[in-house]
Order: sequence, then structure tokens, then C-alpha cells
Amino acid sequence: GVSEGGEETMSSLNTACVEKFGVFGTGCQHGIGDGILEYVGYQDIASALALCEKTTQTVPLLGCVSGVFMEFNTPLVSTGEGLTPSSRSYDSERPYMPCDDVDIRYKKSCYFELGGWMHAVFPDDYKSAADFCRRAPSPYAVECSRGFGAILPPSVGYDIQRSLSACDAFSDQNHTACRGGVAWALYADPAHRSETLAVCEMESESDSAECLQFADLTEGQSNFPN
Repeated sequence: GVSEGGEETMSSLNTACVEKFGVFGTGCQHGIGDGILEYVGYQDIASALALCEKTTQTVPLLGCVSGVFMEFNTPLVSTGEGLTPSSRSYDSERPYMPCDDVDIRYKKSCYFELGGWMHAVFPDDYKSAADFCRRAPSPYAVECSRGFGAILPPSVGYDIQRSLSACDAFSDQNHTACRGGVAWALYADPAHRSETLAVCEMESESDSAECLQFADLTEGQSNFPN
């Protein structure tokens, strides 16, 4: 992987990703981002993000940079039985690190991944997660909220009602963003793609439209929700 072969390996991996999955196969580049942070060191996020510029980063929220941020928040640690996911500790003095320091180009992705990290920081405590996202600097509260929503379905066995109940801890636009994240997670899994639109059926037509807007993590660049 990148952590062993460095930049030359990263380039060939990116080419292979695009050839196999196309420019919207962002999960492949996400994996490259994981390896890049391990390669440059966990304290050098700026260098890792700069290396991500050498990959196909079509969707600002996803791809390589999201892999860097996810690896920072929930690194894989080596145990006697292989690699195991862990979670970095929550620093109440700097709750939104590293997002307060990264270049503005990467902030949306960073806060999106912080939302996903909330599942590890506050297990099953949806109110605390919602409060964390609500207090994020404007306009990134919604990115945090939809990042939280995007992790919900796979973390609860694709129980849609349970996912939407968790989003109910969020209010106003953050609630809509959380539901949008849930909708994206369903869209991203072919087995659940048919359930995508139902998640955004809300009482207000404007809320439904906003939910679908949040659900499209490619921000209009793909053929979502088809």
C-alpha cells in the first residue's frame, strides 16, 4: 500500500482506482488517503492533504481527503491479531481539531468526518452528538450532521427507522442534513438504493428538497438519485 511504497505507489493506485471504478468510485481513493496519513505520520495532516491533490479528487467531501481525516479520527492499530479500528480521544479544549487548522478547501470534508467520529465519541448518545455538530463553526454544522447521518445505516444494520430516530436528536437544518446523510448511505449501497428517496419524504416540500440536496454528496456532479 501507500504506507510502504510511498508516492509512486500512490499514483499507480489512483490510476487503478479510476480505471476500475471511474471518477466517482471515491471509496477507492478514500483507502489511498488512509495509507497516506500512515505514510507521512499522523501529526502531518497538511502534507497528507497535499499528497491527496495528486489523486482524482472529484468530490470534495469524499475520496482521498476523507480517508486522511477518517484515519486521523479512527486509526487502525496493530494488535497481536492484526489491525483493529480505534478512536482518538476527544479533546474538550480543541473539540473540532484538526478542522480548525486545515485549509478551507478541506474543511467541509473534515467536519463531515467529525460527524462520523461522533459515533465513537458518544456511543448511542445522539443528543450529545447533535449538540457537538450544532456548535461547530458556521457553515460546517450541517456537514458534521450529515456525516453523522451517513454512518448511521451501516452502524445499525440498515434499520431505517432507527436511523431516522437518531436524526430526530438534531434540529432545524441539521436534522435535514442528518437525514440527507442517511439517504446517501442507502444510495451508496446497491442493496438499499431503492430506499433512498423515502428517507427524504418530509412534511415540508422545501425540507424534502433540502434533504435530497444534502443526500447528494457529489453535489450535483453525479446522476444521483437515479
